[in-house]
Amino acid sequence: MDKNNDAFMLNTLKNEYDKVYIWIQGQLDYEYLQKIVNTKEFILVPPTLKALDEVLEKEDLDYIGTRLHAGIRSLNKFHRSLIISIDNRAREMAKYTNIPVMERVDMKNNLVEWIYSNQETNIQLPINEINLWKNQFNRK
Repeated sequence: MDKNNDAFMLNTLKNEYDKVYIWIQGQLDYEYLQKIVNTKEFILVPPTLKALDEVLEKEDLDYIGTRLHAGIRSLNKFHRSLIISIDNRAREMAKYTNIPVMERVDMKNNLVEWIYSNQETNIQLPINEINLWKNQFNRK
């Protein structure tokens, strides 16, 4: 966990958006949040996929966050999304799919600019590689 960068991200989002939702995935997330921001200034989403989906289906929003799978889920619901890379998974997926990813260390210089940009999302799935991988499970 990176308290300084996480607090920067959340405070930046609070300053640039009218509403900011935070999807809590567990008690430790909530306790961590209480240490870095005033949670009363955010809308906390319960730790279920159903609750996350309800927000993604009812709200017109951008997803910006460190949860790779929540970012992908948001993209699947046609929301503009930016995944903040905190480990190799998002970074590697971005190389092969072009999903929008920003390194955590780059947020201070680039996050506000991304929020106001008209950057298109142009995901490119490596279909041939996916099919090769899937075909290994075909029974003959």
